[in-house]
Amino acid sequence: MQIYADMDRIDRIESDMANGLKPGYEQVSEWMETLGDERLYELARRIRMRRDGRRIDMCSIMNARSGRCSEDCKWCAQSKFHKTDIEVYPLVGEQEAVREAAHNASKGVRRFSLVTSGRALSDGETDRVCGIYRRIGSEVDISLCASLGLLSKEQLVRLRQSGVRRYHCNLETAPSYFGELCTTHTQQQKLQTIAWAREAGLEICCGGIIGMGETMEDRVDLALTVRELGVKSIPMNVLNPIPGTPLEGAAPLADEEVLTTVAVFRFINPDAFLRFAGGRAAFVQSGLPAENLVEYGEARFCYEEGYQAMHHVLEEHPEITAAYAIADVVAIGAMRAAQDAGRTVGKDLSIIGFDGLALGEYLTPRLATIGQSVERLAREATGTLLDAIENGAPARRVTVPFTVI
Repeated sequence: MQIYADMDRIDRIESDMANGLKPGYEQVSEWMETLGDERLYELARRIRMRRDGRRIDMCSIMNARSGRCSEDCKWCAQSKFHKTDIEVYPLVGEQEAVREAAHNASKGVRRFSLVTSGRALSDGETDRVCGIYRRIGSEVDISLCASLGLLSKEQLVRLRQSGVRRYHCNLETAPSYFGELCTTHTQQQKLQTIAWAREAGLEICCGGIIGMGETMEDRVDLALTVRELGVKSIPMNVLNPIPGTPLEGAAPLADEEVLTTVAVFRFINPDAFLRFAGGRAAFVQSGLPAENLVEYGEARFCYEEGYQAMHHVLEEHPEITAAYAIADVVAIGAMRAAQDAGRTVGKDLSIIGFDGLALGEYLTPRLATIGQSVERLAREATGTLLDAIENGAPARRVTVPFTVI
């Protein structure tokens, strides 16, 4: 009965938010404490689906100047205060930047940004960057963004005149915690840059990094601060500890903590795009070409959803060569969509599912899938549920062995 009561409560919260509820610190904290992880994530999913459905807005950045940064941000490999093994180079050339922007546009990326190390640009460097942006704007069909440090209002106006539409300046963490991570500039200076950018006619992209020793309360505070600024594009980064930086020994966050943080940002900023770059490190470590990875989004557990998802992906990214589905029924729908689109599954397109359904053996070609013992899954789930009911045991994560079929 508690499950049904909680779902009714989620329905009410979703309705309240659709009618304009702006949850504060106390409300969000209470939801985290009482809803439980799965229902918390379900609420966040519903809010996202109501706002954007499956729409994904992809952006890309180019490291346009690397290393020798004068700032002492503890998380950053580019600071001159830290001994890290990074490539150091000056501002990139115009042709290189145009080529990178064109490459991203050809992959379906909608936004492109130059990012430079250092506190800010000189006036001469600003002239060069504006020239690069003007050329990209004349040759490439892509929206232009910039992340160039603590620029002056006059420099930001020049960027706007050169075709830049959005300026990125992360607050990084809660106002109360920022001083623990950086001493060479303040968060107030970042807020001033954001205000000047807005006065110059630029949209704002502003978020932060989690996993730097902050508390969940700090993350809620950051989400609320960003909402107060009216930001509609929020980068959410998970710290990648870099050897040689003060945070090189930071413990990785548990998956549940990352997901809960994302849910919190969704509750507090329901109308914003939350921007992620997750998974790239794992692909690189596995020797896979992460630059060719396309994330579609959600598909519910049915054939039709799998069909529609694959149909959309093939329209937007006909160059893909492999797809992973969250369930076999989704994969079967994806296979049919691929075949209807003239693709040969097993030859020019690989599809793998998850569940090990016997039906997959009777398809042509057979469905590649990941199988687990249903009996073992049922036993583990029932045991965990009974332990919670009878003994008040907390939820636990169980890993069941799997095989690739």
